[in-house]
Amino acid sequence: MMIKLCILILLSYFNTTQQSNVIDQSLVFFHNSIQYYDKTWEKVASSLCHKIICETLDISSNLYKANKYQVSEVPAVIYVSKNNSLTYHGFYDPDDIIDWALTNLKSIGRNVEVNQEMDDESFRRCIQKEICFILILPELFDCPRECRLNSLEVLKEVALEYGRYDWGYIWSEFWSQSELEEYFSIDFYYSTIIALVYKEKYYHMYNEVFSKCLIDDFVKNIVTGKVEKSFIHYEKLPKINSDVNKEL
Repeated sequence: MMIKLCILILLSYFNTTQQSNVIDQSLVFFHNSIQYYDKTWEKVASSLCHKIICETLDISSNLYKANKYQVSEVPAVIYVSKNNSLTYHGFYDPDDIIDWALTNLKSIGRNVEVNQEMDDESFRRCIQKEICFILILPELFDCPRECRLNSLEVLKEVALEYGRYDWGYIWSEFWSQSELEEYFSIDFYYSTIIALVYKEKYYHMYNEVFSKCLIDDFVKNIVTGKVEKSFIHYEKLPKINSDVNKEL
């Protein structure tokens, strides 16, 4: 009798834990009324329903959730966990979406460091990544501590959405790395992001308004190959000044 009771308790605990894990993660498909019977989403849902909750929402009648996950167009696929959410930015193909979702089952919530100050060691480590994102901030006079922290937080919010990628993030300030600025032909002095693909010898540059929405579009266009490439014409890496005392 005691053995049976222990088994029932263990089964109950297992079922509760499994249910809790599932509830904490879901895949949400936003559509309009015309797209309700979407063959791509049907294939995704049928393949993943045993691993994760798949939810279908009409955007017109679920505006609160659409705003919460910053959905501006449909169809849209959002991966939701207890503490985070990720938006799918790839091609609208069922196999691609399934691979993306399965990857995020393991990677969501990954800690992303974007406050790594630049020195020679961190720069060389960063460029070994698939993409090294270099944030260059104005001097403290033009961008005080709060401005810098806000800029780093904006980049971190975007970086978390792409946590499944093996990317690196470092930052510096203008005038402190003259060879680096010459390397990328930077001649303006407001917040700039360089997305360096060093192994392929090219980079992308963002120097527009520093907002999460626009930077997210910039990164999304990199992922889908829709942003202009600038090629590197130097044989050697720029010399990084490791003695600069940068302040937040």
